[in-house]
Order: sequence, then structure tokens, then C-alpha cells
Amino acid sequence: MNTNIKANTYEGIKETANIQDETSKTAIKIGITMAAVAGLWGFACLIGGLATAGIIGTVTGYIRAVAGI
Repeated sequence: MNTNIKANTYEGIKETANIQDETSKTAIKIGITMAAVAGLWGFACLIGGLATAGIIGTVTGYIRAVAGI
């Protein structure tokens, strides 16, 4: 379904916007933003783990978590 919106701009030039294109662009922007937030959260957790347990404790904890010990 192709739905176009025609709008008059202040110069009187008519612009056509495809709703599917605008929706796709918005969805991609939201996805990128969510990925950035998740990455920043992971980085903050890594820094918090380093501050709490130190490098050795963080590495040991990571290995134990991956190995399931």
C-alpha cells in the first residue's frame, strides 16, 4: 500500500512524502537508539564491575559465568 501525503510548504512548492519510507526511517532511528542505549548500559556495567571487583575479579567472574561454574 503506497500512501503519499501532499503538503504545501511556505514557498508554495508541493512536497510528497511516502509514509512507508518515513516509517522505515523512524524505525531504523529507534533501533539504532535502542542499540546505543544497550551498549552504553553494558559499558556502564563493565565499569561498575571493574570498580567493585577489580580486573582479576571481573575476569574470574566472567569466566565462571561463561563456563557455568
